[in-house]
Amino acid sequence: MTVAQAIDQLLEIEKNRGENVISDNTIAVGLARVGQEDQCVVSGTLLELLEVDFGKPLHSLVIPGRMHFLEAEFLRTFALNPSTFDQYCENHN
Repeated sequence: MTVAQAIDQLLEIEKNRGENVISDNTIAVGLARVGQEDQCVVSGTLLELLEVDFGKPLHSLVIPGRMHFLEAEFLRTFALNPSTFDQYCENHN
């Protein structure tokens, strides 16, 4: 399963259940081929990550909870759009 497929499925489940667990603006991290020379790590909103080409497998999708400010600061270094990341990231100050 690709990152985009996982996001599509999660958003479809949210749409059907309406439990307000995630939204288009939920911050997540998409990863591909971790540990390889061509690894890909990108953070952003689910909607932003849908547009990223992560390339060949293996893919992972991580949806962090509320983060410590140092965790958020580190994750921001991989953000597609740092200002959007700042807007939607939930962290402890």
